[in-house]
Amino acid sequence: HPMGMAWTVTKGIISSSERYTRHPFIKAIQTDSAINKGNSGGPLLNMKGEIVGINALIISKNQQNAGVGLAIRGDIVKKSFESMLVTGRVDRPAVGIMIMPLSRTKQRDKIIKEFPKLKPEFIPNTFGVFVRPDEHLPKGLKKFDTIIGVNGEMINDGLQFSDELYKYKIGETVTLTIVRKRKYLKVDVTLKVFPIDADAMYSQIQKPPSLLKPKQPEKKP
Repeated sequence: HPMGMAWTVTKGIISSSERYTRHPFIKAIQTDSAINKGNSGGPLLNMKGEIVGINALIISKNQQNAGVGLAIRGDIVKKSFESMLVTGRVDRPAVGIMIMPLSRTKQRDKIIKEFPKLKPEFIPNTFGVFVRPDEHLPKGLKKFDTIIGVNGEMINDGLQFSDELYKYKIGETVTLTIVRKRKYLKVDVTLKVFPIDADAMYSQIQKPPSLLKPKQPEKKP
């Protein structure tokens, strides 16, 4: 209830249903509906009165509504709720590897040279696999493999990779399309629980939210 006023309703338009925040697995709906202190946790409704998201954040320099609000998408909320009913926590599916954007490494230039027939836009933001020393690679993957797809869906960055994995359940097997030494390969991996440091996550969300600049053209709402 903003300003202590119960049952307050505001209206606006949706600019995007796929805004990425810096929090893994979370896509947000951007709306210019007024979201003020007290609105967090309240529903974002469509014209039919259906819940399409949960109001969560605003992008503002003074912590007051500036016309840029973010609501966690309904499909993500639904999956999180279903997970909590079963396990008491929100479990996320993961491959079990650490990754880094290919654009930040020299590997990207090597891939472009190895595949001259590929259009530049085909691999602008794909990323290489980076594995921590204390981790073991899933069978079939090697350090610095370049992952470009999940079950046939092309991916362009780490957030999109996490989002694609979130379509599946822990324990399911997915097929990764990778590039290794000038060859395209397909590797089957079984998804496991993504370890989340709740304290670190809470600390992160206390900071002013920031949007990531899209690395590819966004879909129209």
